[in-house]
Amino acid sequence: MNQIKEMYDNVASTDKSKKKAVFYDKNELDNEFITETFGCGNPTRYIQNIKPGSIVVDLACGAGADLFLLSKKTENSVLIGIDFSYNMLERAKNNFEKQGIKAFFIQADLKKLPLKNNSVDIIISNAGIHLVYEKKHLFEKLNLILKNHGLMYISDIFSKFEWKNSFFKNEYEKTGGIFLYGGIESEKTYFEKLKNSGFQYRMINSELFSPAAEIIPTLKMKYPKIKEEVIEELKGNIMMAGEYFGYKQPQNIFPALAKCDCGNLIPAFFVSKFAKNSISYKKILKNEINIIKCEKCGEYAEVEDSFMVMINRKKMFIKFPEKWRKFRDMLVEGLGELPEKYEITVFFDPYKFMNRLNSSKSFFERLISVFTRR
Repeated sequence: MNQIKEMYDNVASTDKSKKKAVFYDKNELDNEFITETFGCGNPTRYIQNIKPGSIVVDLACGAGADLFLLSKKTENSVLIGIDFSYNMLERAKNNFEKQGIKAFFIQADLKKLPLKNNSVDIIISNAGIHLVYEKKHLFEKLNLILKNHGLMYISDIFSKFEWKNSFFKNEYEKTGGIFLYGGIESEKTYFEKLKNSGFQYRMINSELFSPAAEIIPTLKMKYPKIKEEVIEELKGNIMMAGEYFGYKQPQNIFPALAKCDCGNLIPAFFVSKFAKNSISYKKILKNEINIIKCEKCGEYAEVEDSFMVMINRKKMFIKFPEKWRKFRDMLVEGLGELPEKYEITVFFDPYKFMNRLNSSKSFFERLISVFTRR
């Protein structure tokens, strides 16, 4: 990891170039931060508003571009940037002081995070976790420090296929993955470790790329006698820059997405249980809960694959998406908290559900659409 640290210390001191910043909305990212983007995605674009007073942590925060974007989406929240490069933290600190934004910056290795258990509401990371060789311990720590209903928004790098030749593992241990963008972990093992640490996840977006053309000349120069089988495996593998939600189980709030006509992906949350005086219940009564405003264009979008409820006096007909079959009992129990007791009939097939509703006009006295993930 020392080589990685030295590299980022050097980048922080020397790289003032304007980046293409293809992952960011140019209207969001101030000109001062065009030189400060060093990630592989933009995890902040899936966060609409942050509850005031939240604890927000950016792992491997770099020069602070993502933490800066989050500062625009909340008030009175605690913003914490963590990085193992002191030079990067100095750069981030200076950026925030120029903007007059309060944030805390901590120098720490991701393998030894100085955070208390059950203390963090939101974790973001942009091209940082992939630099940690053994991720199992890190994911377990993140599960401990994240609150039960907390969420992770991660952009990271991994390989499409597992590496077979021992050369890749050995080189990663020596360099921290400099030569391979840190992407020594395959997509399969990466998310197996995430799930085994107590997380569920949902992949939002992924981009494939091949670094072989750039890496091979460097490797041949460093290792003149490198085996041809290593070169061939490098040519045959593919890297992925992926963005995903991470959340703990069990919980009753799950991430979902709506896609606006402008192309913007809008995050939403499916609430499986709600009290009769809760905001979610009031939104249901107003038929508003499934409608989300796009911050990019101002239009409204509806989350796909809705969890639908029809109420007719004391009868309730529910259509769950097939993917939610295993949550049926929990969801029905949550709906049972409505002020009145209903006779509940559950459907998974949307056609059967609609046919049942169409058999009586009275079933259209109330229509409620509640969002869930696709």
